[in-house]
Amino acid sequence: MSTIHEPTHPMWATIRFVVLVVATSVILWLNASHFDETEIRTIVEIAIVAGGYETLGSWLNRDKKKNNEESG
Repeated sequence: MSTIHEPTHPMWATIRFVVLVVATSVILWLNASHFDETEIRTIVEIAIVAGGYETLGSWLNRDKKKNNEESG
């Protein structure tokens, strides 16, 4: 189990995800002349991609750690 200070701790992935979604929302809101469903759709799409990226990274790190424990 990783400690909170290690970059592989799940909390950091969650923080990165939240920061990205909030930053995207603020930037779109500030730059939109009319904040409508296209901005909302963009936020949701970016959240899905970022969530998938963080999940995939978490799975790969878990598998790598498991393989290291089995071999050594």
